[in-house]
Amino acid sequence: HHMIRKEYWGFAADENLSVADMLAVRYRSIRPAVGYPSIPDQTMSFVLHDMLQSGEVGISLTENGMMVPAASVSGFLFAHPQSKYFVIGPVSEEQLQDYAVRRDTKAEEIRRFLFANLNQ
Repeated sequence: HHMIRKEYWGFAADENLSVADMLAVRYRSIRPAVGYPSIPDQTMSFVLHDMLQSGEVGISLTENGMMVPAASVSGFLFAHPQSKYFVIGPVSEEQLQDYAVRRDTKAEEIRRFLFANLNQ
């Protein structure tokens, strides 16, 4: 994350944050990880795993999309001064069905991973 912001994207080239500042999220950008409130659909882990070919560096996924070793993390990085963390709220049955169609997968597969967000 540090290298992306400072070297690859270059928008924080002059930033000089301590580890404590980094852990307190005092940088300009966000990096929501799959499975957290902003990206609750853990099936995205499988998409990222394939895209990043993370198996080549010894990372694997459990059947539920958890990364092994446990210290591994993947996510999406958004670099914009106004970017903020967000939470996905309740998902209706209609939204679930639409999302499954757009993901080209079965609704039951998505339901299993979004259970906590479904309107019960």
